[in-house]
Amino acid sequence: MLMMTICLFVYFSFEESQSFEGFPIPKSAELTNKKVNFEEYDWKPASEENGLPLRYLAIIKLWVGI
Repeated sequence: MLMMTICLFVYFSFEESQSFEGFPIPKSAELTNKKVNFEEYDWKPASEENGLPLRYLAIIKLWVGI
């Protein structure tokens, strides 16, 4: 049951980047800048001072299979 809840959370909270081979992008993130090999997003939980939230780093590792 817990695994199912986690899977649903991931499914509904993130979407795959079409430009970067399915990299997970938070659905609440706003695309602010896009170039050929670059996308920049504004996402409230991330900051220059504190970096990315640990939960997002875990999602990246799970999503891309690192």
